[in-house]
Amino acid sequence: MVKSQDHWCLNNGNYTSNSTYKANLDTLLYSITSLIDGNGFYNASYGENSDRLNAMALCRGDFQLDKCRSCITNATDALLQLCPYQKQAIYWAAVGNCMVRYSNESIFGKLATDPRKAWLVTSDAPSRQEFNRDLRTLLDNLRSQAAYGGAGKKFAAANTTAPDLLTLYGLVQCTPDLSSDDCSDCLIQVAEIIPQCCNGKLGFGVYCPSCLLRYETYLFYNDTSLPAPPPPPMSLPTPPLPAPPGKDKNTTQTIINVIVPIIVGLIVALCIGFFLRFRQNHKPRAKLETRDEISSVESVYYEFGIIRAATDNFSNANVLGQGGFGIVYKAWKNWHEGMITNVIDPALRTSSRSFHDIMRCIHIGLLCVQEDAADRPTMASIVLMLTSFSITLPIPSQPAFFVSSCFDPKISLLRDLKSIPSETKESSYRRSSNSACLSINDATMSELYPR
Repeated sequence: MVKSQDHWCLNNGNYTSNSTYKANLDTLLYSITSLIDGNGFYNASYGENSDRLNAMALCRGDFQLDKCRSCITNATDALLQLCPYQKQAIYWAAVGNCMVRYSNESIFGKLATDPRKAWLVTSDAPSRQEFNRDLRTLLDNLRSQAAYGGAGKKFAAANTTAPDLLTLYGLVQCTPDLSSDDCSDCLIQVAEIIPQCCNGKLGFGVYCPSCLLRYETYLFYNDTSLPAPPPPPMSLPTPPLPAPPGKDKNTTQTIINVIVPIIVGLIVALCIGFFLRFRQNHKPRAKLETRDEISSVESVYYEFGIIRAATDNFSNANVLGQGGFGIVYKAWKNWHEGMITNVIDPALRTSSRSFHDIMRCIHIGLLCVQEDAADRPTMASIVLMLTSFSITLPIPSQPAFFVSSCFDPKISLLRDLKSIPSETKESSYRRSSNSACLSINDATMSELYPR
């Protein structure tokens, strides 16, 4: 086994034998033995200004407290003898069992990988490549466990099998004042020495102010004092025993026979429910042919009072013209001038629904008497306008006012044809047959009485 030096007297200033710094150093170092805790670590500061110093002590994580204190006492005595009058020094006991360090500079919580103490076993592993692979896996696991396993003692030790019937034992440790990331970085840096000097060697150890790493092919640490392994995971419930041969197929068939009808029934019920709801909310009021003709239309009724109010009791003054389906009353002039409410009975304006229906009837009526017959909606379109309030109605153009050339004022437009004297009917018929009653633009022909 080849080892390097185990102490460093750093050139960071000197002190005299009768100085305050010397007195403070003796007081601090000799108090470490009694004050070191169960984790094997101690750090403290003592003194003021230029006479202030910081000290740190660390025992290997597998040491019992009494063995740790004995190692620290011996290391303190050796350090004061080997580095007299030095304001900064480090001492590692044999094979890294403990460390004592002091300085007139701040050293707590700071990563330091220099100076280093290292040694190696000169013998080589027979299967070097496989040995290095297993060693790397072991050290990576130990590094992660020590750095991130807990703040009290950043220490880990374990073993693993290696080729050629060998067993690898590894140990890593950091000073607990380091952060987890700094501890991991320190162990990575000291492990980088292995490929440079000790590739495939059966043993190696390295120590620095902030961490230590060691591996051997024999048990060199006290495994009885290691932290207890984590508790085993909770046992899972025992899975049910498999069905006897021949019954698995019957069980599967039974499940299919029960589950499938239930699922199908639910799907059918949902489909029926959605269909009925859709049909109720979207029930059509009219059936139209694709050629814009009516095949079947539900009757659309408007109350007589609404129509009478809109025409001022069917006043002749509101007569606008007459087509094949009856008399058209005035709404254009008032519509065009924005005074359509003038033709609506004020009593009907109290109901927003009735008022909306009246306005829509007037609007549709004006569309039906537009001057250009091509602009007038077909009956199919009118049915849609009357039954669907989601359709936006176009703006009507000026109607073709009816100019009567055969109109008999003595005949009431609303009187039943049966109540008209026979001579009047004959006279009217002769006039109707002898002269055409045309609209002003010759676009349509209108008769006095509905067909």
